[in-house]
Amino acid sequence: MPFKLLGSRTNPSKPFSEIYFSLIAWLFLALIPILAWANVPGGGTGTGPNVTVTNNGGNVILANGIVSFTIDTANGNITNFTYNGVNLLTGGHGGSGGYFYFDGSGGPTLTNPVYTLTVNPANNGGNQAEVWLQSTGSPMDAGIYYDLLRGQQGIYDTFILTHEASYPAYAGAELRSNMYVGSIFDWLCVDPYRFRQMASPTDTSIPVPGAPKEVYQWTSGIYSGYTECKYSYSDPLGNLNVWGWASTTTPYGIWQIVPSHEYYDGGPMHRELTEHIGNTLLNMFGGGHYGFGLSQTIPAGTLASKTFGPAFIYVNQYTGPTTNISGQAQALWADANSQAQAEQSAWPYVWFHPQPITGMTTSAYPQATGRGSVSGTFAINDPYDSTASPVSMWIGLAPADGGVDFQQQYFTYQFWVKTTAGGSFVIPNVLPGTYNLWAFGPGDAGTFEQSNITVTAGQTLNLGTVTWTPNRIGPTVWQIGYPDRNSNKFNNGEHDVIPYSGVLPPYAGGSPYNTPTDWGAFMDYANQYPNGVSFLVGSSNYATDWNYCQPTVLSSSGAYVGTTSKIYFNLPTAPSAAQTARLYIAFASVDYAACIITINGVIQTEPVVVSTDGINAITVTNPTTGFYPDNQNFDCIERLGSNGAWGDAYMDFPGSKLKSGLNEIDITMRPTGTAGITNGFEYDYLRLELTGYQTPSPTPTNTISIPPTLTPTWTLTASPTPSSSPTSTPSLTPTRTLTASPTPSSSPTSTPSLTPTRTLTASPTPSSSPTSTPSLTPTWTLTASPTPP
Repeated sequence: MPFKLLGSRTNPSKPFSEIYFSLIAWLFLALIPILAWANVPGGGTGTGPNVTVTNNGGNVILANGIVSFTIDTANGNITNFTYNGVNLLTGGHGGSGGYFYFDGSGGPTLTNPVYTLTVNPANNGGNQAEVWLQSTGSPMDAGIYYDLLRGQQGIYDTFILTHEASYPAYAGAELRSNMYVGSIFDWLCVDPYRFRQMASPTDTSIPVPGAPKEVYQWTSGIYSGYTECKYSYSDPLGNLNVWGWASTTTPYGIWQIVPSHEYYDGGPMHRELTEHIGNTLLNMFGGGHYGFGLSQTIPAGTLASKTFGPAFIYVNQYTGPTTNISGQAQALWADANSQAQAEQSAWPYVWFHPQPITGMTTSAYPQATGRGSVSGTFAINDPYDSTASPVSMWIGLAPADGGVDFQQQYFTYQFWVKTTAGGSFVIPNVLPGTYNLWAFGPGDAGTFEQSNITVTAGQTLNLGTVTWTPNRIGPTVWQIGYPDRNSNKFNNGEHDVIPYSGVLPPYAGGSPYNTPTDWGAFMDYANQYPNGVSFLVGSSNYATDWNYCQPTVLSSSGAYVGTTSKIYFNLPTAPSAAQTARLYIAFASVDYAACIITINGVIQTEPVVVSTDGINAITVTNPTTGFYPDNQNFDCIERLGSNGAWGDAYMDFPGSKLKSGLNEIDITMRPTGTAGITNGFEYDYLRLELTGYQTPSPTPTNTISIPPTLTPTWTLTASPTPSSSPTSTPSLTPTRTLTASPTPSSSPTSTPSLTPTRTLTASPTPSSSPTSTPSLTPTWTLTASPTPP
């Protein structure tokens, strides 16, 4: 079967989740002849021996003839996880033995818990067992539930935190579960971009001078000489339904499956860690690595409880040919994705009934009859863009929570979906309460909010047509990118990972960004853009000519200094003094940086309106030293993420500051505080509007809401296995060629100092590659040939 490209990050009309599941469907269908998974909730076939519970005093063993789990009742840890007679934790955690645990990272912990067998299989015909471990005390009561059902291939885990009214204020903390999986697992699977064989946990490494402590350089093994960082495998959680590990030496896979996203804080773009070397399998219920969920304080006198889960740790086995280890990992991953769909279809689980919370009248986990649904049709009324599409927008419910931006909510439940054809949406299984309805995405810039959406148990609430009129003043003169709260659409975004082609890059990051000297893509900025970014509207391509971030660079004196990005564009006539222009910038993240705007050589000091939600905007002063975006101080660049907590800003100025012919707008990033290597911006979207602007013919720029310019084509050809590859490398070596030929629709009256013609050739398998590399290494050529101005 020839491989066809199913989706690309340059097309925001096709959301990541759709791309993933299109890909997974292709893989799974291709493998049906050799695989036979049922993908019912819980995995397996739903049938099998009785569930049993064995209490040995200090530990309890749950088993069902397929899997068994040993639980330490002193701390709630799972210390043995056996599938088909194999302990999948053996050799984990540096060889001492893996285990599963919950971690408050300075917050609540399970201290001297009380053990209870809340569901005894002896009382239900051997169908289910449930263990409850409860710790009570300030600052938070903590409870852990483990559930095992007949025929199940894994374990359900649930974490319930309760702040009693008598407790003092609680400032919040990172919350997560983690499993140190066994040493047999060596193929990491996060998404189509982070999917590869990993170094061995026993390989040696050294620190990288000048880099954060999380960055290190391998000194042995298949990646000897390359660098590694756990942040390379972070992702927005709203896009993920499963992540985990496969084994190249055994037929097993182990997976963190998300049955529901309702218990994650910060909305669907909340980026967090997933897994990394050390063989971790994380589930970050709450974390601030990228600036989300930071409004954490629960005041004294407040009774509040939140249920994190049930989540599902799933295990599976590959039974087909083992000559292709990459294909084996793909098959296991495809099944895990199908299992995630099965789990989500069963949410909320009818078998989970946690113990009542003292003082609360509602269940800690309401069943379907105790929830409601909200539906409607989302519409965009943009008077300056008739093509604005309401499709593939994130739309969701988050509690009003005292006016806190949904990105910063910590102890709330949120419910998000993507709009479908025509902008229709259905948000199921919503807990009763009063919410704000939010929406954002590629259809238009900014954020939609509608308050006072009340959901009651058993209710089906249809909102009809919900219309968003974006905040605009005039037609678009030009735009760069599209608004999706992510910088990965731009050059080096997501660190030059390539779209999934059936094979994967040999290491995360891509050459040369994982070498000791350039452990992050931003570090090569000075070499790529020695004079800063120069972007010629109508000729430049945002995917190749606008960088995802604007960082600091080293000066000749060794100090970190700011950088400037320049935007050149033509106007057919000079705007009048009566016209108003608006420069709009959406920042995917900001870290200790001020923004200075210069128009045609003059620094601007007009006030700037900033926000993190597009609604609750404030006007800030704009001195010659620059204004501060509202989403400040999240070190997303250093942590190798393409997005953090989002914010936007716009500045209105007299149109007479623009002129006929070639104009120049400069955006200068000034590092603030202690200037460091990762101060700077990550960009989401930029736009210039002008009242009374008449689009000339031909238009000076692409004004389509979604303007990708690369149309990839794929060919899959067979070639002999290279001699430098391991013996397990399959024999297919795909070659891909991408050709883009954007044609500018206008020419400037003068040419700035940039070269709009760009040819880039990358070969991810250099001669210096390690002698043992993961299977199937693609080679590709990217050629962009815009007509010169």
